Amino acid sequence: MAAVHAQAQDEMAGADIAPPRNIRLEKDAHTLRISYRRFRWQALLALPLLALLAWFLLWARQAGDLLLTVVYALLSLYVVYTLLVALVDRLTIQVTQDELCIRRRPLPWPGRRSLECCEIKRIYTHRLVIPGRRGDKTVTMLRAELQDGREVRLLSELPYDAARYIETQIQAWLGIEDARAPVEA
Repeated sequence: MAAVHAQAQDEMAGADIAPPRNIRLEKDAHTLRISYRRFRWQALLALPLLALLAWFLLWARQAGDLLLTVVYALLSLYVVYTLLVALVDRLTIQVTQDELCIRRRPLPWPGRRSLECCEIKRIYTHRLVIPGRRGDKTVTMLRAELQDGREVRLLSELPYDAARYIETQIQAWLGIEDARAPVEA
């Protein structure tokens, strides 16, 4: 398998382009690690919601309504946790000879994936165009097609250049040919 990595790295020398902003790439003989951190300024829009929830929490507590107090406290905790995840979490993609693993750190959040590398047939960037009243929205995802024909979403809502860079690096590491998928509407 190491020979496959060396050959693939020689064939895909063009994959050693500079990473987009907020992506850090680490390679050694046995592991490819890609870290992606995206500051989501939109998360700061949750601050007014948090202030409103805090006001309702105080109001419910003063009113003596235990059920409303618990509901507003739980909603406030959820908003705070979501805000922290959006501001501090880093997405880590680790590829070894045997496994591709995607997780968020330091705070746990849904979206953890783990695939055996021998199952992966191809990796591609998928763009989905969603029509809307105010114009179309394009969502970029990184997907994997498995040997049994199933398709698995690895990452979603990435900038296109970040998704393509991550795709290229994983393909080069695993020795997979580049395969682009068409834009779907």
